[in-house]
Amino acid sequence: MNMKRLLWLVPPSEAWLASNLAPRLEPGLRSAGFNLKAPIPPKEPGLARLLIHYARLMFHQGDIVHAFDGLSAIAGLSFRRAKERVVVDGGIAGRPIWGWRIPGLKTVSWGSGGDLPWPTRHKPVWDGRNGNMIGFDSGKTANKMAQSVVWAFEITRQVAPRLKLSLGEGIRRIELQQFAQAVGARMAIGEDSCERALDEQQMQGLLLAHPNRRVIDLAARALAFGCRVAWVQEKGYPLGGLPSTDAPVDWSDRPGLARLFLRWSDGPSSHHIEDKWGSDMQDLVRNLARVYEDSGR
Repeated sequence: MNMKRLLWLVPPSEAWLASNLAPRLEPGLRSAGFNLKAPIPPKEPGLARLLIHYARLMFHQGDIVHAFDGLSAIAGLSFRRAKERVVVDGGIAGRPIWGWRIPGLKTVSWGSGGDLPWPTRHKPVWDGRNGNMIGFDSGKTANKMAQSVVWAFEITRQVAPRLKLSLGEGIRRIELQQFAQAVGARMAIGEDSCERALDEQQMQGLLLAHPNRRVIDLAARALAFGCRVAWVQEKGYPLGGLPSTDAPVDWSDRPGLARLFLRWSDGPSSHHIEDKWGSDMQDLVRNLARVYEDSGR
């Protein structure tokens, strides 16, 4: 088989694509004839470091480049001979995250109604174990929202003091811990991350905000564990079609958030939640291969 080289240009905001998703896709894409390389972007902030990272990748060109944001698309075009070999990522279907288009380039979108199915289906692992963790994660930094969640969680802890708030990758833990301590809620935030709380089957519910690929995948994984899932509602931001068990709650509605947490404090779902949001990993690989084959002609 004549293998095609596939290079993912991943921005720091979605480093998860390179560190977590790419290894899961690599075996299937290799079987489909694509040799995937997805370098992890630098952790340190700064445009200069990112440009150096992309410049180094000029020596590891692929037959097809998948650029995941505007800067990576420009970088991809700068060291490609033919622009039809660059695929531009459009993010979650119906939720544009870049707000730009480059004429003549293939744009691929994820999710319901998009080119690629998302999220992928996770194997059910629910065993009915009770925990004391409520998770909170976000696809982007939103300090005021996070502070509102802490206020609401502390209200809940007046009735259910055993509850702890676990934080995901999208939350600035140190800043939120400092805020919690300043308002007298320093015991509310636990040490375990959302991922660890899930792995140890200690999470009862998961609150999410600003959907991107990572947090939508986290929602699907939580559902497989039998957890309840809800999304934070923001004005003008549609939340239909996302993996969830409970209705969205406005981020500024602290009593509403507290009532949600209190419902979750009774324990996980009494039965496994049917996974109607996920697709098989093979479907994602198949659709990706189709996109790359079309763009490489």
